[in-house]
Amino acid sequence: MRSHSPSDEVLNGQYSQFQLAEILDKTQLTQKATKFLLLTYSNSAKELPAVVAENLIQLPGGEDWIDQRQK
Repeated sequence: MRSHSPSDEVLNGQYSQFQLAEILDKTQLTQKATKFLLLTYSNSAKELPAVVAENLIQLPGGEDWIDQRQK
């Protein structure tokens, strides 16, 4: 069985992990990840899922993500 890598999740594995490393803006990625982590400290467990979903929708491709969840 083939092992699963994070690059498989991006465009169905179109890019290798090395190609993704060259494409990604690591500073921006770190800022976005930090923003999501901070949401866990500033929102209750009850409201967190909705707050995270709202933030995911605002990311590039977020509208596509919400459309897939509604199907």
